[in-house]
Amino acid sequence: MDPRAYPLGKVRRIALSSPRFFDADGKPCATQPAPARITERYVRNFLRQAFPVSQVAVMNDYGSFGECTSDNVDVQFTDGRQVRLSFAADSGVGYLSPVIKGKEEDVYFYYCEACKR
Repeated sequence: MDPRAYPLGKVRRIALSSPRFFDADGKPCATQPAPARITERYVRNFLRQAFPVSQVAVMNDYGSFGECTSDNVDVQFTDGRQVRLSFAADSGVGYLSPVIKGKEEDVYFYYCEACKR
């Protein structure tokens, strides 16, 4: 399966709801192989360097199972489009969802090797 790409652009605004990672129960993750905190700088760097990957690649190649993910980050591009972005703590994968009329419409998967810590 080929990866689907969402057109990224120049970032106007980033709104972080929480800089930490949480498990499926909403509790802070005990161990985090990814950055301990999500920052505006990290998000900008990720969006500059990430490339699209397929959902199959996320599961098979990058070992991302969604067990520990960041809180949502709202990103607005200079052309007015808005996306919601979250990061898997175990893989360097970002889950990007366009927000249309206040609702997440789809999901795109992005990977950034240089962003993984």
